[in-house]
Amino acid sequence: MRVTLNLEGDLYAMAKSLARELNCSIGAAVTELMRRALRPAKPAKTKAVSRSNGLPVVQGRQVFSSEDVYRIESEAA
Repeated sequence: MRVTLNLEGDLYAMAKSLARELNCSIGAAVTELMRRALRPAKPAKTKAVSRSNGLPVVQGRQVFSSEDVYRIESEAA
């Protein structure tokens, strides 16, 4: 489909640069950028390690101690 767009200078320069990098037309580069922007976000993946009391136990990036939990609870009160 043919469409005329008015792009601001910085966006045009980015699209032109991407078109050069991908060896395609500016229109194809803008299409690719729109597809990337409109693609549904993937949910964060968590890896279940085991189950405790029917609840999944997951491995995260940060370890929380009981002291951390008490501190967070006292801050919320």
